[in-house]
Amino acid sequence: QVVPKREGRAVKLSALLAAARPRPDATYLTLHSSDGTFSASIARAEIEDRALLIYQQPDGMPVPEAAGGPIRFVIANFNDPCANVRGLGRIELSATPGRDTRPSLTQIQTKKKAE
Repeated sequence: QVVPKREGRAVKLSALLAAARPRPDATYLTLHSSDGTFSASIARAEIEDRALLIYQQPDGMPVPEAAGGPIRFVIANFNDPCANVRGLGRIELSATPGRDTRPSLTQIQTKKKAE
């Protein structure tokens, strides 16, 4: 188990990027949800060696949409849980930050206080 509380079969982001062989100036990853409502842009160096794309549950079944499937992007020991993407649709590589719809820390704190 590489990521706490996450089980199943996964592909390491580092292995995927090694196979894709991105340009050296592709220093940012923008992760897009399949429905287009969420995206997170993160420096590649921050997550490349600790991110996984989970595609199968421990029982061999696909990850259901309700659990963030069919592909769920998770980052081990990362200080921003909003960087994990449920229902990953695509990964975009670029030299500069891309679209990022994650809530700010202030928005999260305000929401928690309201609850």
